[in-house]
Amino acid sequence: MLRRLNTASGITLACAPALAVLCIVQFADALGPLLAYRVPPDLGYSPHARVSLQLLQVVCIAYLWAVYGLVLLRWDRLRLTPAQTRSTAVVLTLATLVLLPANSSDVLEYLGFGRLVALYHLNPYDYTYGEVTDAFASLVTWEEPMPYGPVVLPLFAFGAVLTKVHVLLGVYGLKALWGAIHLTNAWFVWRIAQELDVDADYALFAFACNPLILWEQVGNGHNDGLLMLCGLAAVLLVCRGYGALAVVAAFLALEVKAPGVFWLAGIVMLLIRTRRTREAIVGLAWIAIACAALFVLIPGALSAPLSVYSLWQYSEDSLHTLIITGADWLSTRAHRPFDYADAFTLDRQVSGVVFALVCAWRMFAIRDNTSLVREVGLMLLLLVLGYATSVQPWYVAWLIPIAALTESPVLRRTILVCGASVVALYAFPYQLVEVGPSRHLWTTIRLLVAFGAPIAVCLRERLRLFAREHQPAPTLLTPIVADSAE
Repeated sequence: MLRRLNTASGITLACAPALAVLCIVQFADALGPLLAYRVPPDLGYSPHARVSLQLLQVVCIAYLWAVYGLVLLRWDRLRLTPAQTRSTAVVLTLATLVLLPANSSDVLEYLGFGRLVALYHLNPYDYTYGEVTDAFASLVTWEEPMPYGPVVLPLFAFGAVLTKVHVLLGVYGLKALWGAIHLTNAWFVWRIAQELDVDADYALFAFACNPLILWEQVGNGHNDGLLMLCGLAAVLLVCRGYGALAVVAAFLALEVKAPGVFWLAGIVMLLIRTRRTREAIVGLAWIAIACAALFVLIPGALSAPLSVYSLWQYSEDSLHTLIITGADWLSTRAHRPFDYADAFTLDRQVSGVVFALVCAWRMFAIRDNTSLVREVGLMLLLLVLGYATSVQPWYVAWLIPIAALTESPVLRRTILVCGASVVALYAFPYQLVEVGPSRHLWTTIRLLVAFGAPIAVCLRERLRLFAREHQPAPTLLTPIVADSAE
């Protein structure tokens, strides 16, 4: 394999067995239910999923991460040409487009929101698909209005029109858009790397061929690529000197999902710190006009990206799950038990204050384009690992562009380890962590592998960096002592 990874075709052939098995696994899980207009069982975490398919899936993803990691570790010796790197990204993107979404039914919810708009001319912020009776209704499980901003609506509507023929055509039509967005994001990463004086080909491969990005955005059909598209466009615009347009692009990222606010705040801070306040004011004025138009034309669109957090009043997959569970156990042992709601509220209050203070501290560290990428990446990493009460694997995909572009090796390694370790959320069968007699033990192991591993890597790298920086300076006697020891 090491000899094969010296060329683009070798990398593609090395990934081919895992992609082929994944295709078989996905079709075995999802094709039958989708043809019958039923929601496929979630291979990552469902009581109805076949454990054999789930384990095969995890082995294949781990294998793809191994190939990806070997290429990155040996990058300086591979000497891939820019054309080879680009062709590898395109081939792997097209290969993962074939996969059916089997780890999440979110793409079906997207099509449902699109059908409300395109076919029934209803506002998805006021109506749910439960108010519609048709054959597609059996594929929609959410009972809440759309939690995404209006930027995604044209894409959802495109896929929804295709569902008039068949649901599979709508799924693949929407996935084709996500694949095109992924390749556009790869181009943005390549251009930004050139602006930041980073190895552009390395950045392109690190982003475009990342297994988590390919798996979640192109394979499972999540819409996070659009969030990355707007954020990366904002960074490229600010690097090219278009500060006002960068502010607007960052606002569009916010109007996809709430984490876009970090790109918006970071770019405004950069413009202020570099004495380009006028550009920041112009950009914010355009945003104010856009907000007024959205408020009138699409009621509910502005607050939609934040509404999901008001609905999520429990902890599911995060380190906070262990903290709240541990607090409940300690209170019971102390004969002063408190209910879950109190523990959750206290956790949110404490972690919210800490998170806000750290984000404010990191905002003031933004001074140039390089620090913008690094500090926004740190805040997003803290959001995923330290603040969020529930973390889905595709959330970590927000961080992959940072890993490709940052000059900080500690941040890059932490993000990449996080992307690999979060696959553990797909690796433990439902019966093991929810039903079995040792479910609390397995749940703890599952969350520690998923979220504890990147934290441990980050701490280790920081300690190594600290030791290197504080190593005593060599003296004239050092070579003599070393020779004597030899």
